[in-house]
This record gives sequence, C-alpha cells and structure tokens, in this order.
Amino acid sequence: MESRITDHRLYHHGILLGILVVILAVLVVPGAAAAPFSFTISPQSAQAAPGGSVPYTITINGNPGFNSPVTFVMKVSAAGYTDTVNLGTYNGPYPKTFTYTLPVPSQVPAGVAVKATVTGTSGADQYSQAVDLQVTGGGGPVESIISAITSAINSILQSLGLR
Repeated sequence: MESRITDHRLYHHGILLGILVVILAVLVVPGAAAAPFSFTISPQSAQAAPGGSVPYTITINGNPGFNSPVTFVMKVSAAGYTDTVNLGTYNGPYPKTFTYTLPVPSQVPAGVAVKATVTGTSGADQYSQAVDLQVTGGGGPVESIISAITSAINSILQSLGLR
C-alpha cells in the first residue's frame, strides 16, 4: 500500500513539474526564434533641413546558409503623418548593402521629429530597427505663418507701450 501512495505522489509531482516547465518555457521564450538574418542601418540618428534628404545605408547579414530574399519597408511617422515606403527586395548571398535616400519635403517645418522603423521580412521571419530624423533650419509655410504672427503681436504690444 505504501508503494502505491508513493507512486501516486510521484506521478502527480511529475505532472506538476511538466506543467511548470511549460509555463516557464512560455514566459522565458515569448515568441518565435530569431530571424535567420539581421541588418544594420547607418546613421541611426540624423538631421536634415526641409527640402533636403538623408541617405540611409542598410547592410543585410544572413546566418550561414541563408540566401532567401528579404523585402524591406520603412514606416515613417511625424506629427500625425504616417507613410510606408517599399525599399525593395534583395536576394542573397549576404552580406549585401544598399542605400535608401529619405527625402524631407520642403513644407515640413523645422523642429519636427521623424520616427521611422525599417522592417525586413523573409517568409515568416521579420527583423526591425528604428531610426530618428530631426528636421532642422528654416522653411515651410507653418514656420513662416508663426513668424508673421509673432512679428504682428510684437508690433501691437510695442505700439501699446507694453514692450
């Protein structure tokens, strides 16, 4: 009888241990394995004036034996504006380098912070990296309007003797 109770306890401990291993596996490994490729982007952070552009150099690296095509997109967002740009598909062998030049529209006012995420996809595998762009200098109609309003307010305040 004693051996049956011990066997029963061992059985239940085994089940509990199995459940614990599954829970830990889910918590420790949240998601799929790493993609068989990666890439670097340079520069990670840049500045450009309205009407200018920033060339981004992207180098694709593949694990040994990986030669599958990788398709790239860049999702750009700034001040409520979003756009997705197709950067093309590149075939192995890797490493392989390409350049994408991001244009900055002339109507974008200085001071706007642009966030972009570049994602490479090959089959079910994805790898992403973020880059930042700060719009510098003068330009754009919004900046001109703000400057004109500020100038008019200062003139009114000066004529009233408040400046």
